[in-house]
Amino acid sequence: QEIDMSDDSFAFVDVAGGGLTQGCLHELLKDRYPKPIHTFFFKIDRVNLVKESITDTFMPSFLPNNLTIEMMCRAPHGQTKGYRSEEGRLVPELEEGEGDAIIRHGFYDYEKGILKFSELMCKVSRQCNRQIGSLHNILLYLQYIAERPSQEVLEYFATVPSSDSGREEEIREYAPRLAEADLKRIFLRDMSEPLERYYKGSNLNYSILRASEKEKSLIEKYREEYNSAAGKLFRQENERRKKELYDCFGRAAFYPVDLLEERLVLYGAGKFGHDLYRRLAEDKAHKIVVWVDKEAESYQKQGFNQIQPVSRIEAEEFDQIVIAVFRKELADSIREELMQLGFDAKRIVWIRPYNPINPREVWRTEQIG
Repeated sequence: QEIDMSDDSFAFVDVAGGGLTQGCLHELLKDRYPKPIHTFFFKIDRVNLVKESITDTFMPSFLPNNLTIEMMCRAPHGQTKGYRSEEGRLVPELEEGEGDAIIRHGFYDYEKGILKFSELMCKVSRQCNRQIGSLHNILLYLQYIAERPSQEVLEYFATVPSSDSGREEEIREYAPRLAEADLKRIFLRDMSEPLERYYKGSNLNYSILRASEKEKSLIEKYREEYNSAAGKLFRQENERRKKELYDCFGRAAFYPVDLLEERLVLYGAGKFGHDLYRRLAEDKAHKIVVWVDKEAESYQKQGFNQIQPVSRIEAEEFDQIVIAVFRKELADSIREELMQLGFDAKRIVWIRPYNPINPREVWRTEQIG
């Protein structure tokens, strides 16, 4: 945003990380500030050996469910979506929605509680004439919150509004409760697939802590069934069906079409675009109102007359524009072009293709728009 680099008396502060981002920042600033970037971390998740960074950390330790620390440090405002100039200064433009949800969740009462607790701890420390704010004691508190929380503490942090990327349409809970169908899918049916395809939270272990005794028994039952002979036969049959689907629709065979609206514009006529077109054409819940590509004229000469130029979108009524390309960089570029043409970003969707047949091509499902 704005950094006073007239001397070396500036630094960054972060809750958790590994220093890689600060190395990237050095690359941006090195022409104006060639010295290392100094950052104070509360904890180091991993140590990236970036020569252009100086990192100091308070807690150099791995903590199970360590993402919970992020929930303890939420800010009562949304993600930064850009910057604007205001009276000669650059100020951030913040997303609306998530910040309001965090406040409604009780952020300010939580903040008051922290201050009151700190006052009491300092009072005890003075009365006992002992330093009680040691790293050892702090680790005990963090382990309690992350692994063995009381029901009240668990429910507060598990239900904190959370998003991984800041671009999600829906404001989700950090660790939502799991229905019986979720338990069966996670621990019995689809353990080989990326968890992000069907778990809507950020911390599965914390969601498990919220489970009832009956639900925990089901988890153990499903884990046993998963490793049984019947479970292995089921997975073999499941893999056979997956291969048949893949042979028919390619990567589009596993595209989560249930995330899409009814009337669709399909953007992209490459290999994946053709696969997804065939998949959606057989799906009765969806209708492709138009299929477009920048190279429509070239495709029409090859006999694909249904592929239209991008300008055709304006003449159609639709719910979503689905970008059917494999690379995220290309999807981002297409999305920007569509936004410049006046199309609402919320109606533009890209979901990275996923191929469970080849483990090397297992990707995290990611949506933009």
